[in-house]
Amino acid sequence: MKYPSIRIEGAILSADILDKIEQGELLGQKPKDFGFVSTNVRVKDEIVKAWADAQDMWRIYKRKIDDVSEQKTGTTETRNFWMVPFLGILGYDVELYRKAQELHGKTYAISHKSTNIDNFPIHIMGFRDSLDKKRLDSGPRMSPHALVQEYLNLNEYLYALVSNGLTIRLLRDSSRLIKLSFLEFDLEQYSEIEKYCKEKNIEWFASAWDTNSQKFLRQFNCNYNKVASAMIVHTELLELIAEEAKHTFISTGMTTYDDIQKAIDIFKKAECSFELMHTVSTYPMKNEDANLRMINTLREKYKCNVGYSGHEVGLAISYAAAALGITSLERHITLGRALYGSDQSASIEPQGLRKLISAVRSIESAMGDGKKRIIKDEILIANKLREHLC
Repeated sequence: MKYPSIRIEGAILSADILDKIEQGELLGQKPKDFGFVSTNVRVKDEIVKAWADAQDMWRIYKRKIDDVSEQKTGTTETRNFWMVPFLGILGYDVELYRKAQELHGKTYAISHKSTNIDNFPIHIMGFRDSLDKKRLDSGPRMSPHALVQEYLNLNEYLYALVSNGLTIRLLRDSSRLIKLSFLEFDLEQYSEIEKYCKEKNIEWFASAWDTNSQKFLRQFNCNYNKVASAMIVHTELLELIAEEAKHTFISTGMTTYDDIQKAIDIFKKAECSFELMHTVSTYPMKNEDANLRMINTLREKYKCNVGYSGHEVGLAISYAAAALGITSLERHITLGRALYGSDQSASIEPQGLRKLISAVRSIESAMGDGKKRIIKDEILIANKLREHLC
């Protein structure tokens, strides 16, 4: 899946529809289709504005649910401070159902409808509710997803929304479908990364592996970009990154000098600042494969700053790279090196990260400027140790 916060299950949409929307190949993507009278309106600009408003709402909502006791599901907070106003931004006039809907002798406690879209069904639960599991102690007789799905299958509606505030699912009538079908949006993932980093004053950015992911990242206005070693040969992606004119870290694992030069040419043509990162793409990397002298080779050959992206076990190689004057240092981190995953063994745990940062800062201050001089503290010692020569 090219879109990291979107999941498609079943036949609700064709596999390539998101690409077609991104490329403007589908009908319904013009300003008038979104209700804008003026043809001068840029839909993408309006999306950016709406996203900014949604982020403000999300921050308010997160503050509200931080105060919700563990015994409560947070349904009121999720509805009033997040989902209803958020859906309003998207053009839904959301109204609360005052009583459960009844079909074929069964009741369906669907929470809301959109009055401007033929009473389109919308079911909003609390952030502690699972969309796939029934509440143990109260609530409807089935899970939120199952409740809305059965409701859809028994009436004339083709689609409905169900959400717990953290995830939104667009469901489709599946009475004639063999496989369960829905479109899921993860609202929390990247917003939480951005929120946490802002609180901790961390400059965050991400490494995209395809053009759609790079376009997705643009909404967060990160100040930097990163090119993974595997993607340094992806010309279209590099051109897309370079056109943003943000300083970019380019890893050089699994490459030839020709591969590196082609990437550099793209960034120079776009007048986008960059630095290379010496990398050996094995997980974990053997110490004897580090070839740290490549740091100087890259610096001298391409006349640019050079960093180091390490996949080794331990910290010694990273210390040595710091002593060679690197301008950036990348290491993978994990909560536990024994956890499942292909690069866990090449990662460092939080205590290792703290140790690495402290040591690198010490190495930086110890490197000096290379100019010979007698420092003040040496003068007294020199006088004492050489007094017998006077």
